[in-house]
Amino acid sequence: MLEELEKVDWQKLSHAHGETLDILGMIRNIASDDSSIRAQALFSLSNDIWHQETIYEAAIPFLIELLAAPTTPDKDALLVLLARLAAPQTHQHHHELPAIDTLEAADQPPACMPQARAAVRQGLATYLALLDEHNPRVRMCAAYTLAHLWECATTTLPRLLTAFIQEDDPRVRANLLLSLEMLSRREGSAETTDLFLHTVNSREEPLVKLVAAMALTRQAREKTPRRAVRILVNAIARPELIAEAYDELPWTDGSLIGDISMTLRHLRPGMAKIAIPALIDALANVGVYSALSITQTLLYLAFNDKRERALGIPQELTSEQRLVLSVISNCLTAWDTNSPVYTVWEAACLADFQNRLAS
Repeated sequence: MLEELEKVDWQKLSHAHGETLDILGMIRNIASDDSSIRAQALFSLSNDIWHQETIYEAAIPFLIELLAAPTTPDKDALLVLLARLAAPQTHQHHHELPAIDTLEAADQPPACMPQARAAVRQGLATYLALLDEHNPRVRMCAAYTLAHLWECATTTLPRLLTAFIQEDDPRVRANLLLSLEMLSRREGSAETTDLFLHTVNSREEPLVKLVAAMALTRQAREKTPRRAVRILVNAIARPELIAEAYDELPWTDGSLIGDISMTLRHLRPGMAKIAIPALIDALANVGVYSALSITQTLLYLAFNDKRERALGIPQELTSEQRLVLSVISNCLTAWDTNSPVYTVWEAACLADFQNRLAS
């Protein structure tokens, strides 16, 4: 394995820190028996070659070779790294992966680094085979990587659908639904929409039903059934029942309530107003980034396109609008000018109104 590694002239390849020979060591260390050495190698690869496409192209075949080897450890991390290398350039940082809610359907895929992306596609057969891996984490990450290769959707969509039918692990099933959603946004598959609807109405595990409701809402929008909306609202009200399992999915960013609140903005405000009480309760107990998402959603649900007219004449605000603004103004995070939540006030034309609200 990796016999060809030393034949690559790494010195001629650009490197983010002006060092070239360490790439060879990083790739070799991924197969180390020492977990700390493997972790450092994966971390270094994820950061040191992130913006160096020539090194991507040269290194990717060796990463795929490691994936195909039965004894290679940490295949889940390797799969996520390959997905990142294939991701749009705007999401190339490890903390800016394309969350499932941020990539809208488009006629053309987002701009990527074409050589690196083409190199990742060469591992398609390996990723498909890993859908049958005994380790559920590897199965999840294999689907995650496949979902980033939308050019291969005609091959991967049927395989992911079959995998969902055969899968028993709720986390893997939920992850497969998110992967199917990503691919079907570009393929427009009615079969996946039907699957989401069926899952919402079935006796599935709560995590699987929640993810199905999120995917269905993002696809169906104004046609979303009330049952799906209710599932989302219930999850906001009782996140502790699902949050730990949800955070294990490679698609998520660690903010269950934040992701759900973003999903609600795919609906017309009238359809999602039932979520306002749950969002208000959640705002007092979440971290800064979830608070940002909740604040945006509350403003959307309470004001939508009537926002500017209403804010220009405060006495015309409805009781619901006044409640939303009062709750946000009492949220310490929203008042902190160094907080991301404060940007919502500016983006929503509420920065000046905030002072009037306080008085």
